[in-house]
Amino acid sequence: MLELELDMEEASAEYDNFENVAESFSFRLIEEMSGNTNEGIFFVIQATWNGEPLISMLKLEPQDEERSVIDEDTRELRYEELDSALPDPDDFQKGCVYPLFESDNFSKSGDIKFLEDDGTTKYFPRFLGCDVGQGSRKQFQHTLAAVEETKETLANESLTSEDVQDFYDAVEEHGELTDDVAKETARNIVGPQFDDDDFERRLYEKGEEHISSDPDFAPSKVEWTIDGEIVIQVPVELLESDQVQISEQEHMQDEWEAVIRGYDVSKDYKQ
Repeated sequence: MLELELDMEEASAEYDNFENVAESFSFRLIEEMSGNTNEGIFFVIQATWNGEPLISMLKLEPQDEERSVIDEDTRELRYEELDSALPDPDDFQKGCVYPLFESDNFSKSGDIKFLEDDGTTKYFPRFLGCDVGQGSRKQFQHTLAAVEETKETLANESLTSEDVQDFYDAVEEHGELTDDVAKETARNIVGPQFDDDDFERRLYEKGEEHISSDPDFAPSKVEWTIDGEIVIQVPVELLESDQVQISEQEHMQDEWEAVIRGYDVSKDYKQ
């Protein structure tokens, strides 16, 4: 927010209107807060970014501090305590900005961006009127898990490394993981047994009602855990090569084969 410039005169009708709007925001926030909500100091900021108007709201942690004053009667120096003094900018609780502007720190598309530093809450998104989605990495993990569960349940087959690579390729081709891309890709992986309602239910159970995920923030590795003890972790970019192949044997129940090809190897003993 360092390059933002205020765009109004304090003694103006526009400023009076801004004060009224800011006050209405504060009342609305208070209505959504409960008795257990952390107290804070609420800031409303109207500014411009590269010539475009935006509005931001910040809730910061209040601070108690002392200040020195001179007693008018005794002319002695004394200290008095201040409750909820102006907070340090680093003592951030929650904040939002609308509309979104281009920034390397914003990884998802949408109308509004908000952050919560003191834990995820329900009241702040509700105050903003936002539909909240998981972060890009979590959405990838949950979607892949739903695809795997669907294939195991409906097609009675395990998810292969080729399936995972096909999933990543499809998302990369579309440029984003969305509800439609997730369904289309899962349908291609699972086959004719795929059921839209069943897949949507699995996503819903994982907290995914709406998927909008940036492939740049997808997990970079896939991990297999066999019998809860044997862990194989593979970079995604190697799945399309013949360096790593992990598959369940067709005619041998509960047997897996892992083939790893390479030129150099190092060994380490870990506790």
